[in-house]
Amino acid sequence: MTSGKLESEKEAEKAIVHMIESGTLSASISQAQGIVSFETDHEQYNTPAMAAQLDQHIRTAISLNNKVKQLDESILTSAEYIQHTIMRDASDFRAGGFGDFDEMQADSVGFFDRVGLMR
Repeated sequence: MTSGKLESEKEAEKAIVHMIESGTLSASISQAQGIVSFETDHEQYNTPAMAAQLDQHIRTAISLNNKVKQLDESILTSAEYIQHTIMRDASDFRAGGFGDFDEMQADSVGFFDRVGLMR
């Protein structure tokens, strides 16, 4: 049976029964009608084993989420990241990404004068 061809209907039925019994195929056989009916979902979600497996997957996902949060916090508060961000923003500012420096400086001085902070 290495070529993938079956010699008889009985051999095909035997192979299908073996796959059904081993759990690799979800189907039923009607010998009277000579029909194999394939089921789309052979997983059983109402067993204690499946509940434990789902619980473990959920716990793993939560744990990974917490690790990502910790890494994110660690990166955002690292001196190296802050320095890089400041340098990038300063470079963008010098390149005109944030508008004209003199214009911004004049606006801020005007604002501080208006609120009484520049005297």
